[in-house]
Amino acid sequence: MIEKLRWLAGDWQGSLGPQTVDENWSEPFRGHMQARVRIGSHEEGATTIELLSIRETGNSLELLVRQFSPALEPINSQDLELEELGDHLVRFSTDTGGIIGLKYSQPQPDQLEVQVTLAGGDAVTASLKRP
Repeated sequence: MIEKLRWLAGDWQGSLGPQTVDENWSEPFRGHMQARVRIGSHEEGATTIELLSIRETGNSLELLVRQFSPALEPINSQDLELEELGDHLVRFSTDTGGIIGLKYSQPQPDQLEVQVTLAGGDAVTASLKRP
């Protein structure tokens, strides 16, 4: 099942509002994919570092989100369950925590859209491209 997410693999860069986002996804390997994400701005430098892991769980997928400060102090830890899996689209959700939804889609081969839904329902979208 994780092989359906091979389109995520590689480097992606772009913006989330005024902040720059840099993501690097590994190729699927033995039921897992991982990403390193850096979020920051030119003025402030890196403000958040994320480690993401998608893993097969039975006949579904789970997304583990771990967020850290630049000093690697833990900020957030959440596990999200698969909600939707389609062609160049995957959506994860949960009922608890600061992030209640994450949707990844690839509208074009060199474009990645990452929609983050926060507790309370507000959503923000990062538009990323291959460097």
